[in-house]
Amino acid sequence: MKLPFSDKQIIEGIKARDSLVLRFLYSEYWVKVINYVTHNSGSVNEAEDVFQETILKAYTEIKKQDFVLSGSFNGYFMSICKNNWIYAVKMKNKRIFIDFFTEEYEETNLLHEYNIDQLHKLMWSKYDQLKVDCQEVLDMYYLQEKGMNEIAYRMEFRNNQIAMNKKSRCLKYLRELLMNHPSYNSITNE
Repeated sequence: MKLPFSDKQIIEGIKARDSLVLRFLYSEYWVKVINYVTHNSGSVNEAEDVFQETILKAYTEIKKQDFVLSGSFNGYFMSICKNNWIYAVKMKNKRIFIDFFTEEYEETNLLHEYNIDQLHKLMWSKYDQLKVDCQEVLDMYYLQEKGMNEIAYRMEFRNNQIAMNKKSRCLKYLRELLMNHPSYNSITNE
């Protein structure tokens, strides 16, 4: 099926904010983005956000003077979509990782929320102090949700028990860094 616009016409239409081209983008890519996100563990609401972010990112990039489309517009647009979804998943998984440290603090008052925010900041500052291999193991386990076999393979450990031990040691060390920080007790009210 021939598309009503060539890649060049789409680029020019986006630059000019041509309403016909923008309607075409919605009609052509809306379902593709919804399908991609929902088939990759996302919701329709998340897909809608990804679609809007993709449109905005494409518009911002295309408006740059040095923009050159090196492939097809379809490939370009869907790669932005995929990158936006990967970023959204990472952010969602970071939230899960952070929550691992804050499960015991479920109150909802403002002081508590402030303390949780301070604990998150402290946790990430201490996380940055970990050795690179510890960060990689924790990233793969908590943020990328990789299994121990894959972590062992990627880190070139002999087996998954070594990966499990490494993860445990890194997590223990991160907790020690947190708990030994002077402000930890005041943040957690211990």
